[in-house]
Amino acid sequence: MGPAQVLGRGTSLGRYVLLEALGVGGQGVVYAAYDPQLDRKVALKLVRVRGEGGASDEQRARLLREAQVLAQLSHPNVVAVHDVGRFADQLFIAMEFMAGGTLSDWLEKKPGFTDVLARFQEAGRGLAAAHAAGIVHRDFKPDNVLLDQHGAAHVTDFGLARFVDGDTMIVGGGTAAWMSPEQRARAEVGPASDQYSFCVALCWALSGTRFSSADAGGSVEARLPAVLPAWLRRVLARGLAPAPGDRFPSMEALLVALENDPAKARRRLLNAAVVVAGLVAVGLVSGGLFFRETPAQRLARECAASVDSTLAQTWSASRVDAMRQVFVAAAGAPGRDAFAKVWAQLEPEVRAWGEASRASCRLDAASAEQRARAQCLSTRGAVLASLAEVFGSADAQVVENAHATVVLEVQPAASCQSRGEESFALSHDTDADRALRPALSRTRVLRAAGRYAEGVSAALEVAADAHEEKAFRVEAEAQLLAGLLSAELRRPDAESLLKSAVSLAERAGSDEERARAWVGLIGWYSERDRFDAAHEAASAADDITSRLGHPEFLEALRLTQVGQLATREGELGQARVAFQQVLALRRKRYPPWHPLVTRALTNHALSLPAAEAQALLLEVLQIRQAQLGPTHPETAVAEHNVGVVMLGNGSCQGARRHVAAALSIRQQMPQADPARLGREFVVLARAQECLGELDDAAAGMERGIEAMRQGGAPDAELRRELNHLRDLLERLERPTEELERVSEALRQLE
Repeated sequence: MGPAQVLGRGTSLGRYVLLEALGVGGQGVVYAAYDPQLDRKVALKLVRVRGEGGASDEQRARLLREAQVLAQLSHPNVVAVHDVGRFADQLFIAMEFMAGGTLSDWLEKKPGFTDVLARFQEAGRGLAAAHAAGIVHRDFKPDNVLLDQHGAAHVTDFGLARFVDGDTMIVGGGTAAWMSPEQRARAEVGPASDQYSFCVALCWALSGTRFSSADAGGSVEARLPAVLPAWLRRVLARGLAPAPGDRFPSMEALLVALENDPAKARRRLLNAAVVVAGLVAVGLVSGGLFFRETPAQRLARECAASVDSTLAQTWSASRVDAMRQVFVAAAGAPGRDAFAKVWAQLEPEVRAWGEASRASCRLDAASAEQRARAQCLSTRGAVLASLAEVFGSADAQVVENAHATVVLEVQPAASCQSRGEESFALSHDTDADRALRPALSRTRVLRAAGRYAEGVSAALEVAADAHEEKAFRVEAEAQLLAGLLSAELRRPDAESLLKSAVSLAERAGSDEERARAWVGLIGWYSERDRFDAAHEAASAADDITSRLGHPEFLEALRLTQVGQLATREGELGQARVAFQQVLALRRKRYPPWHPLVTRALTNHALSLPAAEAQALLLEVLQIRQAQLGPTHPETAVAEHNVGVVMLGNGSCQGARRHVAAALSIRQQMPQADPARLGREFVVLARAQECLGELDDAAAGMERGIEAMRQGGAPDAELRRELNHLRDLLERLERPTEELERVSEALRQLE
C-alpha cells in the first residue's frame, strides 16, 4: 500500500473544508478543517482502508460502526468524535481540534516530573473511560495523545481499537516499541494490554529509557531505570508484569497507585494541617453577626474547604472502589473479604476526622491546647492518607496486615479532644518536630503494613530532614524506625542504625526512644546468638523502663524480646514467665480480638507444652475466625500454627485438616508468597507421612521445597527439609536417581 495522497487546501469532504495537513501516518492523513455549519475548527482524519482493489463494503461498514461507537464515548480526556462519513473509497472522522500538538512534541521540551505525571494521569483517565465502554485502544503511545490549548491531555487515534464483547478474541495490532507481550505473541488482548503500553510510555517519558518486554534478566522492578523514585518503580513494575493477570485489575487501580506519590501525599496533608493549625494560631473570633464575611470567617471557610478537598482526593468513592479492586487482585476472595472488614473499620474514622478537623477550623482562640489539638489532627490525617497510599497499591503482604495496620495505627480523632491522650504528651516537641510528625506517621504505617524496604527509605528520608531542621526528637524516632525496619529485612546496617538511635534519643532527652532502641537491639543480637550483647541490651532497656515506672506498652515490648531471647537460649521456663507477663499487660489494655493480644497469646502458647499450646492456639484461631472471617490471611496463619502443634502432639488427622485449611486460603491469593505456600505443603506432607500416606507425602514435600526455594526461604530451612525428603525417599526405596537429585540440591546449598 503506497503513501497516502495529501489533498489540497480548500478540498471539501462532506460539509468540511480542508485547511492544511497536520500529519501523515500509516492509517491515513490528519487535516485541520473548517466546519462552516457550526463555525468551528476541527481535526479531520481521512482513514485509509487496506485491501486489494479498495475497501469492501464489509470493511467500510465495520469501520463506520466502530467510529460511530467512538463518537458516543464522551470524556474530558478523550478527543471527541463529532462526525463520520465517506469520501470516495475512504472513511473520514471529524474530531475535536487540539491546538497543543502531541504529547511527544511536548515531552521534547523536557517538562518536570510532576507535569509529566499529571499529563499521563489525564491520558490514563481517558483510557479508563474507553475500557469502561468496552473499548481497548491497542496502540497507546505519546503520539496518540493530544494536548488542548490549556495543556490538558486527550487520547486519540482509536484506529486500531477493537471492542471487548463476550469471549471475542483480539489479536495483533499496535506499534512494536510500545506493545505488550501478548500483542507481540498475537495472543488475546484486553484492557491490561493498554495498561502495559501506558507504563512503557510513562517510563520513557520520565527517564528517557524505553522498557521492552523482550528484555531478559532480573525482576521487572530491577530492570527499571534507577533514576525513577522507588514508589514509582514499584507501580510501573506491576503495570509491566509479563502476564496480564499480574498487572493492576483495572486502569483505575493503576491511576490510584500513581496518585499515591508519597511526597505529594505528604504535601497535601501538610498543607491541610498548616491551614487548620494556622487558623488556630491566629485565633478565630466568633459570635459577632456581620452582613459581610470577616477575615476570620473567610479563613474558617477556606480551612473547612481544604479539609473537604483532602477527603475527596484521598477517600472518594471511586478511590475506595479502586482500593477494593487492588485487594482482590492481590489476594482474590480473601482480599475482597479483608477489604470489606477494613473499610468497615476505617470509614467511621475517616468521617470523624473530617468532622473534627472542620470543627477545629472554627476555634475561637489560639490557646496552647487548641494548637496541640490541631497538631494531633494533622498527625491523624497523615496516618489516614498513608493508609490510602498503601492500600491503593496493596500486595498480598499488605492485605494480610491490613486489619492489624488499621487497628494499630489509626487512633480516633476524638482522642485529640482529651489532654490525657498521647497527642498532648508531646509537649517537648519543637515546631520543627511537629512539622515532620505527619511524615513520620507514614513510616509507621509502612512498617505495620509489611512494606519494610520502602519504610527504611522513608524513615531515613525523615531522619535526614529532621537533622537538617534540628528536629532532634523526630530524628531519633525516624532513626529507630529505620533500624527496626532494617532488622526485619536482616540488613547488616540494622545494628549501627539502632545504636545511632540510642545516641540520638539520649541527645534529644527521649528516654522512651532510647529504651525502644535497646529493645530492638535485644532482638537483633539474640537472633544471631550473640547472647552476651543481647543481655547487655536487655539490662540497659530494663534500667530505662524502671526509671520511667515500667509504662505498660514499653514494658510489653521489652518483655517480648526478653522472652524471645530466653527461648533461643533454651530457657523455656523464663520465656514462659516473660510471655505470660506480656499477655497480662496486653489483656489489661486491649480487647481479646486486638492483634497485640492475639500475638501475645500466640507467643505464650508456643512457650508451653504441646497440649496446653494447642488449646491456646485454638483460642487464637476462633478469635480470628470470628473477627476476620474464615478466609482471611491472618486466619491462615492461625490455622497453620494449630496444625503444626497438633502434628507435634501426634494428632495427625487434625494437623492435616488445619494445615489444609491454611493452604486453601493461600492458594486463593493470586500474589501469595511462594515460600509460605511451600511451608504449607511441607507441613501438610509431614501430616500425610504421620498418617502413613508416604507417596503423597514425598510428592507434597518436593512441591513444597521447590516453592520455598522460589520464594527465597533461608538455606538452613531448605537444607532441613531436603534432608527429611531424602530420608523419606530412602524409606520408600525410590530409584537412585531420585535420591541423587536431592543430594545434588543439598550440595548446591553447601
